[in-house]
Amino acid sequence: MKNMIHPICNYFIQLFSDAYSLIEIEEDFEVVKYKWDFTKDERSLPQLCSCPQIASRDSLYMTLLFEGNLVTSFNPASEKSTWENMISAYDSYDAGTNLRIELTVYKKFENNHISIYQMDSFINYLEKCALSDFLSIFSKKMRPYIIFELQSREVLFFYSQSIFFLSQNVDISQVKILDSVKKEKILKLSKDLCCQDCPRYELTPEDFYFFNCNNNKIKQLFDKVLAFLCFLSIFDYIKLEKSLFSFRLNGFKILKNDFNTETISNFIIDTKNNNELYEIYRWIYTDGNATDKLNISRNILSLNLDQKHLKLDQNVFEAIKSNYRIYQKENVEKYLSVRKEISELLITLQGEINSIVSSFIDDFKKNIITVLSLFISVIVVNVISNSNYIKGFNNNIILLIFSFLLISLIYLFFSRWELDQKTKLYEKHFNQIKQRYSHVLSEVELQGIFDDCNPDKDGTHASFIIQQRNFYSVLWFLSLLILFIITLEIYNYNNGFGSYILNLFKYRFCNSC
Repeated sequence: MKNMIHPICNYFIQLFSDAYSLIEIEEDFEVVKYKWDFTKDERSLPQLCSCPQIASRDSLYMTLLFEGNLVTSFNPASEKSTWENMISAYDSYDAGTNLRIELTVYKKFENNHISIYQMDSFINYLEKCALSDFLSIFSKKMRPYIIFELQSREVLFFYSQSIFFLSQNVDISQVKILDSVKKEKILKLSKDLCCQDCPRYELTPEDFYFFNCNNNKIKQLFDKVLAFLCFLSIFDYIKLEKSLFSFRLNGFKILKNDFNTETISNFIIDTKNNNELYEIYRWIYTDGNATDKLNISRNILSLNLDQKHLKLDQNVFEAIKSNYRIYQKENVEKYLSVRKEISELLITLQGEINSIVSSFIDDFKKNIITVLSLFISVIVVNVISNSNYIKGFNNNIILLIFSFLLISLIYLFFSRWELDQKTKLYEKHFNQIKQRYSHVLSEVELQGIFDDCNPDKDGTHASFIIQQRNFYSVLWFLSLLILFIITLEIYNYNNGFGSYILNLFKYRFCNSC
């Protein structure tokens, strides 16, 4: 064990005695503690304590004990617990006296860095953590990443996208750190798609997927955490308590089991195919429809996962992707079928539009032709009979013409009302069809497909109804107005009221009248 201890501990051991017994080395996120018993010999302590430097963010504290009782302490940052006190207390005991030293280094988390003095001891601490405690600690510390800096000469450099184990002064600027916004989206999506009966941990599998890890103990430890986080984002239901992990997976088969997580070392699952499990997770949450991918993955996993140890069969990922391609092909065929069905309905709608407009135009043509036919008939009859077509428009005929013009005006309003009713019916039909396919196609696709028939949008095929209604309404009304003015002029002329328009017309074109 002597060769494993940190230089600062080794330095103090050699100061006090060669006859020592190292009792304990413990390290966690807060402190690293060394305890050793020794037998005092004839040596004297040096007047100055020039111990090896620890990280500037950390602090050191040492105590001397006799038979379990505190004798004195040494704190380099304190004026009361000085090295002189330690020398005086040490010298007060006779040679052969059994004493104990407890050396503590208090670690401070600063600028995302935290020190590691005894790697094996730190790993032992992590292994003894309950899985829930482990996840909670890392979730709080990792904002957005954490660097474990080894305080020794050992060369160390392995990392994930947010956890780094490295030697002092190693540059990580070239390492891609996990994007916090992307991470938050994945956490929210997995929470929506999976039932997670546990505290919200700000952790994803990316946090524990390590590169270049050459430490077997820490790899085995973090591989269990990686597997758990993958399952947390895939399984239908997961419950995590202080000492129990339960899951349920609903697929072609229903899988469920409980695991002891009182300590991570007691959490026994298979991690040999973690790379494939991680790839499945990444594939689900990276691109495309996560819901569809997740459902297919659950179905295939239920056939290829041993529920006793969560052992994953090889080549499961390929099976999942193959099934997804088949699913996509079926969806494409369904999609094309839906598009074809919608196209046929839209063609029918466009036919309705043309029919509505044609009906209104036909009403206009029939009405105008009827009124003009009356005028032409009167003119032809009177020209043949007495060669004077103006005087042939007696008051009775004029009254009849006015009556026809009034009926035609009323018919104009009726035709417009009828056109508006047909348009409303068309709009209702249009919205019903759009609503019917809203669960099949996205809003963007629906908008693109239905835009040309949208009655509320200018420049579409459907807006042609309004344009034609307005145009022929104006044309219809102007035609009636012109015929009304002409008839009124003829009435005034025949009854001696005078008419500038007819006099002008007579002067230029009707000298024979």
